[in-house]
Amino acid sequence: DKNKRHAFHLPEGGTEITSPESLGPPLGVLLPPPTTIAVTAFADWLQDPVLFQMNRILHHRDCHDRDRQLNPADFGIMIHKVLEQFGKDPQLRDLTEEDEIREALHRLLDRYRKERIANPSRSAVLVQLEQARVRLDAWATVQAEQRALGWRLVAAEVSLDPDHCRIVVPEGEIGVSGRIDRIDYHEQDRRWRLLDYKTGDQGHPPEKDHRRGRKKDEKNWIKLQLPLYRMFADQLEVDGVRISSDSEVGFFLLPASPGQTRIEIAGWDADDLESAREQTEQAVAAILTGSEQPLSVLKAPWKRALAGIVVESAARLDGISGGDEEEEE
Repeated sequence: DKNKRHAFHLPEGGTEITSPESLGPPLGVLLPPPTTIAVTAFADWLQDPVLFQMNRILHHRDCHDRDRQLNPADFGIMIHKVLEQFGKDPQLRDLTEEDEIREALHRLLDRYRKERIANPSRSAVLVQLEQARVRLDAWATVQAEQRALGWRLVAAEVSLDPDHCRIVVPEGEIGVSGRIDRIDYHEQDRRWRLLDYKTGDQGHPPEKDHRRGRKKDEKNWIKLQLPLYRMFADQLEVDGVRISSDSEVGFFLLPASPGQTRIEIAGWDADDLESAREQTEQAVAAILTGSEQPLSVLKAPWKRALAGIVVESAARLDGISGGDEEEEE
């Protein structure tokens, strides 16, 4: 039945529970499938289908109140929001001089701090704000260089429409959602590129971020974000102009080391992109079909046990409330 998906629960009772090992990993129960899936969610499924259901269907996330500073996700969001405001302002994104770009970013960062960061702030957060400023300064340098090379930032935070971006397989179909951080256009060469900002400290290029394996014919996809951007590029428009289906895709990296700030374009060929398409279709078919395989990525028994308890409770609540909410990004 294509109209089903699986949540996860502990094995049936009746046996004495004396240790986390005796609980075992959570197993699956069938529930209606999602109608939309975010481009970033495929990475969870490729890691473990059960993890995908926990994170993306049941919406479980790690949470605690121990943080004394911005966690990596919030630090990245801060930089993304500043660059989003820059990219959405026609006057700012057309700036060509590095000093002017830098000053604009500083103003946007200061505004973000005033609107979003508690005042007075912890000293650790103040340090992080200055670290973000350093990364934005490095971004300004690269942005000015790209303008000199003929590249224009023409749009920011462009959404994939799941009504038009569809993955169709014999088992059914799912809409794909997502937001592209920036779209650039080179007027002289008539080339497009779709870029995602990455603020991780190491600054991995697309190949290392998306695939594992040494030899080309042995590499496995662990993420599908950029191939999906490429797959649906021709569904996007900027100022009424349709984007080319052969658009470049890549990362604008803002790592901890300012000297490593750069744009990395994915070098995948037609065979690579076709294998990504096949992997996407396999994932969608499996998501629509469901399975009762156990969770495998949480190795420690106590982690598996806790995961089972959490998803069992959520599955029961989902059944009580008739939960049929569409997946959020």
